[in-house]
Amino acid sequence: MLTAAQPQTRFCPQCCRDRPLDQFRHRVRNTEQRHHVCNACHAERERQRRQATKLKAQRRALGMIASRISRATQSSEIEYFFRRALSSFGGPDQLADAMHAYMEKLRKEHPTSPKLGSMYAAFMRMELYLAENLAVRFHGITDQQLEQYIFPRLLERLEANPDIAVDFFRDLGWRIAPPANA
Repeated sequence: MLTAAQPQTRFCPQCCRDRPLDQFRHRVRNTEQRHHVCNACHAERERQRRQATKLKAQRRALGMIASRISRATQSSEIEYFFRRALSSFGGPDQLADAMHAYMEKLRKEHPTSPKLGSMYAAFMRMELYLAENLAVRFHGITDQQLEQYIFPRLLERLEANPDIAVDFFRDLGWRIAPPANA
């Protein structure tokens, strides 16, 4: 029970406002102990935490799918993982947006990361698979968009680490001959 000596408001250090006590969650049910953060600030913090957890899980799933697609040896494997990715992300638009956001994050934070090469390889393999088997372009990307966005970044990455290019083209079944002057 509140007595006349107890304050009817409490200061929330996150929003820096005095708020009524009923806007603070009970620390223990059926007691007068309250949390130090108001309900609105707590809800916002929980929303941010859930969003961060969701993004972390999406990035983990993208990395796993990209890794498996880039290592796939048969088109049936590529199709399986591609379909799995589509169902996980809710369709081609969401998958492409998630891949693009993850690739941009990797490119900014870890430009020499092998994950970035794996993402590019997976993206290119999905594109090749769709072009050959479904006669559809992934996420409606035109050849011009591929040339403007993906190819320059892919070439930068491949020039920085030519072993990725050799492995990628060997995975595609191409023969890599040593340079003539070697």
